[in-house]
Amino acid sequence: MLDGDILISRLPQPAGRACIVNTNNEKWITAVDCTIVRLLDQYSNKFILQSLCTYNYFHLIDSFLAGGTRQRVSRSNLSDINIMSPKKIEQDKIGLFFEYVDNLITLHQRKTYNYRKKHYFNKCLYK
Repeated sequence: MLDGDILISRLPQPAGRACIVNTNNEKWITAVDCTIVRLLDQYSNKFILQSLCTYNYFHLIDSFLAGGTRQRVSRSNLSDINIMSPKKIEQDKIGLFFEYVDNLITLHQRKTYNYRKKHYFNKCLYK
């Protein structure tokens, strides 16, 4: 795998979950139930990642789930997914914007979690 590749999980919970790889100059391998997506230069990995986080995408992925004991999405079904995209410069801007929004949400969730944890601890300690 290379920096900037996108990994997509083919197993449920949820199937289709994706992330961008940052190898930190180390060698990586992946499990058989992950798909590595290496984009052409005309696509922004951050934009594509955001496209892989939408309700419609996950709904489509759920319709592809198949298998007996352990359901999964086939690589061929993943390769059939079309993502509409503007020019690269617009993709970069959109991808960065939503990455910023995601980071902001994560920050506030972390603050809320830490506040609740501290509040609960104080409540138990000073009953």
